[in-house]
Amino acid sequence: MAGCDSRILRFGPESLVVAGCPTAGRQRQDGVAQRGANDYHRRLERLIESLLLGTRWLLLPLYVALIGSVLAIYVMVGREMMHLIGTILTIGESELVLILLAVLDLCLVANLLVMVAISSYESFISRIDAAHATAKPEWLGKMDSNNVKLKVSLSIVMISAIHLLRAFMMETTTERMLVMAGVHMVFVFSAVLLALIDRMQRKS
Repeated sequence: MAGCDSRILRFGPESLVVAGCPTAGRQRQDGVAQRGANDYHRRLERLIESLLLGTRWLLLPLYVALIGSVLAIYVMVGREMMHLIGTILTIGESELVLILLAVLDLCLVANLLVMVAISSYESFISRIDAAHATAKPEWLGKMDSNNVKLKVSLSIVMISAIHLLRAFMMETTTERMLVMAGVHMVFVFSAVLLALIDRMQRKS
């Protein structure tokens, strides 16, 4: 081989040829170093990807806070029910409807909080595997981010409609009613727009 020195070592009747080639040795060393560098880069990439993927668990306290806020709704509903029980024999029909609308409003808010927390957990953190199929809500696993946005917007429209009805029954001033009606129409328009966008995305 050109550029390589061969040395013959003799041990008795047999001889051993030792090839000394600096160029081949350097090539082998470069190949080993390259493989080591590639392995290091792959390990570093896997570590970074694992860290980035693990940051999704930072969202968990936010979802727990959403579920925990339902406790405040329990307190509000309890207060409304205590007021209803204490005045059930003296209140009129309109006052009864107002109390029931308040309870309905709080229930819708609680549904919204639970739905957003659970669906967001399954979408961004980990899939929920229920022990029994009957224990799993029907909508769980079928909602993506677009469906969650649409459900939230529809819930906001329903909550806004209840507030508008309560304000009408409480004989709110015309100016305030106009403002509330305008805000409600903005919510309705936003919900319709989100539904149209979602439908266009599913068709495309």
